[in-house]
Amino acid sequence: MSKEILIIARGSIGQRHGDVAQRLGHGVSFVSSSSQGDGIYPTLDSAFLNKSPSDYDLIIVASPTSEHANNISQIRERGYLGKILCEKPLLSDLEQRNIFSSENIFVGYNLRFHPGLQALKEEIQNLKIISVQVYCGSYMPDWRPGKDYKSLYSSSKKLGGGVLRDLSHEIDYIIWLFGRPLTIKGVSLSTGILDIETEDVSSFIFKYQNFLVNGELNYLDKSNQRFISIRTTEGNLHLDLNQNTLKGISGDVRTFPHDRNLQYEKQLIDILGESHDIASDAESSLYVCEVIEQIEELK
Repeated sequence: MSKEILIIARGSIGQRHGDVAQRLGHGVSFVSSSSQGDGIYPTLDSAFLNKSPSDYDLIIVASPTSEHANNISQIRERGYLGKILCEKPLLSDLEQRNIFSSENIFVGYNLRFHPGLQALKEEIQNLKIISVQVYCGSYMPDWRPGKDYKSLYSSSKKLGGGVLRDLSHEIDYIIWLFGRPLTIKGVSLSTGILDIETEDVSSFIFKYQNFLVNGELNYLDKSNQRFISIRTTEGNLHLDLNQNTLKGISGDVRTFPHDRNLQYEKQLIDILGESHDIASDAESSLYVCEVIEQIEELK
């Protein structure tokens, strides 16, 4: 059944959400002050003049992180009480957490819908874990060919950028796989290599009852790697999230044919459904924000 979806902001991520929703047969409109055309409104109020808030089945907030809290607050103040999907991370400052209710809010940690990560979650259920290594590194200047990387929100503290917030998928899926850690240690810094004001590298350790998770995130790796390796008493597992391969304990390698848009499709289907079995809710996403701020404070 077709749904009506309103998307706040029409940047690259907002457009991706729109393309995915249309591919699934849903109606899509945007709020964007920098675009014009059919189904594009300059303000939230003008969108709600065309359709009443209750006519929308989902509102997606795809604006810079620093605008999320204000966007969600405005949506609720105008009478929309339905589902909201907000891009990650949910907030740029935890002091904003009390300005809106977290009910019916989901956050775009779509990596939970990667088939390899879902397979890994099943594999580790009955294994005794010794240690875990998580890594995500890519080279920011290569992200948007033809566009100055220093103009990206990732390079701006004011807009809520920085490697911990930008690559917080890793923090989310660690907690999704293993639960909340007992203690957290970490450090982030700006190396100066990219000449940006935000941190471009972060390392952290999550302590669990019987094992440690070591993580590193950076904007500097030209080889572009993203993986999780798990050592267990039975053997080791390695999931390459770029190559979509999972090496099992026996050494067998499973390949997952995968289109990134499929993660967004499955996430959208999950949120528009009734059960919301996998999608990240506001409570878990606020905890990710707590972890981010804790690591930032450990400089």
